[in-house]
Amino acid sequence: MEKDRYLPNFILGSPIRGMTKFPVNVISEYLRDGITVADIGCGPGYYSMKIAQKGLNVKILSIDPNPDAIRALSEKIRKNGIKQITPICESANSISSIPDQSVDFILSHLMLCCMSDHEGAMKETLRILKPGGYAFISVNKSRSARDSRDVGVEEWNRIKRRYTIVREGETLISRWFIMRKEDQE
Repeated sequence: MEKDRYLPNFILGSPIRGMTKFPVNVISEYLRDGITVADIGCGPGYYSMKIAQKGLNVKILSIDPNPDAIRALSEKIRKNGIKQITPICESANSISSIPDQSVDFILSHLMLCCMSDHEGAMKETLRILKPGGYAFISVNKSRSARDSRDVGVEEWNRIKRRYTIVREGETLISRWFIMRKEDQE
């Protein structure tokens, strides 16, 4: 099994990412006052910061296993005086600091394709998501058959079949869906 990959902070924090307005424009309808959002695989917090800047009263749990990314996010939070983001240095397949069924919305943008334990990450996503909650999951359109971290079309379709998909799509480089956790899961 290959090690999880960490992308450099300068790539993950680049303002070029914002040129497409994706995925923030897709998830905006699911964000509302009073909810808890988990940004799993947040890197240095690009999307966590975008959500915080929407002006909603939300609690954002920003999770990444890379200590350098969490330090960079913590510095952004300090510099900008942001109170609603809590940085958490943990892997997506073992988020021990977040209780069961405590999160209303999960953003997991291009995180699975950096991990070797896709199953563990999806189990944790479902564990922390409240019944009736939503999760945005996306992966790169993989071209490599040799990299176990990539999520190919067959695996992507197997993952999707396990959930109630409310919306899905593709961009030039990624596949995505929004799922709703049913009350009985």
